[in-house]
Amino acid sequence: MRKTISEKILSEHSGKDVYAGDIVIAETPLAINAFNEMNAGDVFDGEKIAFVIDHSAPSPNESISNLHRMMREFAREKGIRFFYDIGCGVCHQLMMERHVAPGDLVVGADSHTCTYGALGAFATGVGSTDIAAVFASGKLWFKVPETIKFIIDGKLPRGVYSKDIILHIIGRVTADGATYMSTEFSGDVVKNLSVEARMTMCNMAVEMGEPQIAKPHRVDNVCDISKVLGTGIDEAYLGTCTNGRFEDLRIAAEILKNRKIDKGVRFIVAPASREVYLKAMDTGIIQTLVRSGAAIVTPGCGPCVGTHNGIPADEENVISTANRNFKGRMGNSNAFIYLASPATVAASAITGEISDPREFI
Repeated sequence: MRKTISEKILSEHSGKDVYAGDIVIAETPLAINAFNEMNAGDVFDGEKIAFVIDHSAPSPNESISNLHRMMREFAREKGIRFFYDIGCGVCHQLMMERHVAPGDLVVGADSHTCTYGALGAFATGVGSTDIAAVFASGKLWFKVPETIKFIIDGKLPRGVYSKDIILHIIGRVTADGATYMSTEFSGDVVKNLSVEARMTMCNMAVEMGEPQIAKPHRVDNVCDISKVLGTGIDEAYLGTCTNGRFEDLRIAAEILKNRKIDKGVRFIVAPASREVYLKAMDTGIIQTLVRSGAAIVTPGCGPCVGTHNGIPADEENVISTANRNFKGRMGNSNAFIYLASPATVAASAITGEISDPREFI
C-alpha cells in the first residue's frame, strides 16, 4: 500500500508500519522553544534542542527581559547547545538554515513549525506541556494524519508568487478545512519554486490567476487584489517567518529601486535572520530599501506578534507579508491587517494604497 510523506516519516521514527489514524510514539530528534517554563530535571539530549529568542527581541519591557533571562539561564544549566539570542533571527528561518534535513521529525512551540515541510521534514507545533515532555524524554505521541495533496500545474503569471498561491488555497479550503491533516504540494509550479518560496507555502499551510489578498480579520477571508485596489494603508510590513527571507527582500527591492515610499506610509522591514540581513547588505538590497524610506529592524519576528517595533494605531490599515491577520494580532484590536505577497506590499507602500504589483514589474 502506497504511503503519504507523513506516513513514511512517522513510520521511520516510530519503528512501525503506520498509516493515517494510527497512534504512535515517535522519537523527536530536535525540539525548539521560544519560551518554556519547565522543572523536569535534566533534558534528554542538549544536542537535540534549540532555543531561539525571536519574539519581542530586543526586549521592550522588564517582564520580557526576565523571560529572556530565564531562557538563557535554563539553557546554560541544562547544556542546551543551540541557543540563539536576539538578533539571530526567526526560529523557523534558523532551523531551516542550520538544522533541518529531509525526513526529519521536528516539534516546536510555535504553530508555524510546519515551515520545515519545505525540506521534506515532518514538522508540527505543539503546546508547552508537550514540549516539556519532549525535553525530558525525547519522545512524543502522534496520531498519523490524513493527507490532502494539491497538484499545481502550469506556470505562474507575472506578478504572482507562492504567497498568492497559498492565500488562494486557504480561501478555498478555509481555515478549518485541513484540521489535523498533512498537506502535500506537487506539480510543475511547485517543482520550479525556490526553497524559500516553498517555505512560504508550508509556513501558511497551518492556516488552512491574479495576486491575492487576505482581508481583515481572517486569513481565509481571501479575494483577488482587484476587489480591494485603492484601499488606503498606513503601515506596510515586510518580514516574518513567512516572507522575511532573502528572496522576499530582493523582490521588494526590485520594485522599490529608484522609488520612494509614500509619505503617509511607515514601511517596516525585518529580515528573517542575521544571515539574510548580511546577504541583503552585501548585495545592496538593504541600501535600496533604506533609500526608498524603509525602516530596518532587528532580525526576528518584528511587529508581527504585536509587542513592539510597529504596533499600529486605532483604525489604521496595515498591509503585511505575515501569516495571520486576526483582530489584535499586531497589538491593536482596533487596527485592520491585510495579508499579501512581498511584491504587493512593496507596491502598496509606494502608492499609499493597496496596489497591483504588476504595474511595477
